[in-house]
Amino acid sequence: PMGSAFYREIETDEDRVNETDFYLDLPADDPGYIWVFPKRGFTQVGVGRLNNVTQRPLRDVVDEFIEKDPRYRGRRVLVNRGGGIPVGLAQRVSRPGGLVIGDAAGLVNPITGGGLLYAIASAEMAALAVVRGLERGDRAAEVASRIYARRLKGSIHWWWLKSLAVPFNHFCRRLRQGRNPNFLGLFMLYARVLPRLTPAARTITDRMPATSEAGA
Repeated sequence: PMGSAFYREIETDEDRVNETDFYLDLPADDPGYIWVFPKRGFTQVGVGRLNNVTQRPLRDVVDEFIEKDPRYRGRRVLVNRGGGIPVGLAQRVSRPGGLVIGDAAGLVNPITGGGLLYAIASAEMAALAVVRGLERGDRAAEVASRIYARRLKGSIHWWWLKSLAVPFNHFCRRLRQGRNPNFLGLFMLYARVLPRLTPAARTITDRMPATSEAGA
């Protein structure tokens, strides 16, 4: 499956750089969420969702949200950007002479669409694999390919994404069957399970159950 995202960066005077807002109350037939990332001098407002679900353009969803919020209505837009998001691990991540990282390898959280952490981690693994390969001389490409595939597929990142794929694939099956699955429920299940795994995640998500009724 593929997802899409679109965001605008709006000039603001907010300084809430340590906060992030998620709005999960999109229509049930439009599984996805709106995010608000306040930064110094500007705020990023965006929306992400699965493809082939609705014909409503993503930019219209973002503009409607901005128009309803007096903090952002009428503000100067600095950046408009969007793109596709591959949601599914690649079956093959390397060959002699080529290693794929980040989005190219499908290293994307299928529930949130996030992938920056996995892009950085896979890039580091690829760089180390290339160095090890070069140490082997004329077999550099073959060795680098083998080392990278082994390290990536043995990493906690790979297995974490494979685990998340189980409830996500179930969600997608229900969606294809026209059974209108509950994306809010899937997201909140993820948000409640994640804090049990790492202390860092707990500090990020401990407020979410309290605010979920308001859609944020």
